[in-house]
Amino acid sequence: MRKLFFAYLFIFINIYINIGACKLGITPTFVGYIILIAALRELESESTEFPRLKPFASAMAVYTGICWVLDIFGIGTTSTAGTVIMLILSLISFVVGLYMLYCVIEGIADMEDSYGADLGVAGLRSVFKVMVVAEIAAFVLMLIPPVSLIAMIVVLVATIMLLVRLNATSKAYEDLKWRNVG
Repeated sequence: MRKLFFAYLFIFINIYINIGACKLGITPTFVGYIILIAALRELESESTEFPRLKPFASAMAVYTGICWVLDIFGIGTTSTAGTVIMLILSLISFVVGLYMLYCVIEGIADMEDSYGADLGVAGLRSVFKVMVVAEIAAFVLMLIPPVSLIAMIVVLVATIMLLVRLNATSKAYEDLKWRNVG
């Protein structure tokens, strides 16, 4: 479960260094998806949600890895068609990422039910809903920068809250596992 937290830490927190046309990702998203694949393998016996996410996580690892390499070499889209294609791919990536997060939360809900313990799913679901609404608002309102900025700030706060809640869920699960061992 701890790997879920670290996976989403890498997926959500992106730190870059720009050197001319090159952009070096210090916290590469593809590493987060690789960690997520390992977490899904560890948790696959806990819920049916986890095993079916592995192909999505693998595809996202490849996609974000390719994007990372392209950024390093400064290979961007200079044509309008290339920009549109990248926008469409980014939108698909965004939707797949949210779907995966939703399934992870539902997998944790399955674990909560099977163990009869509080793993913090209610809080995860609440923050996820706020995050989705704010992400959609930020995207739709891009044409109105001040309003879009507010939505982006809400996304940032929701992302931090989601990571905090995932960390708490991880700790609750570890405590639960220790109690069941003893």
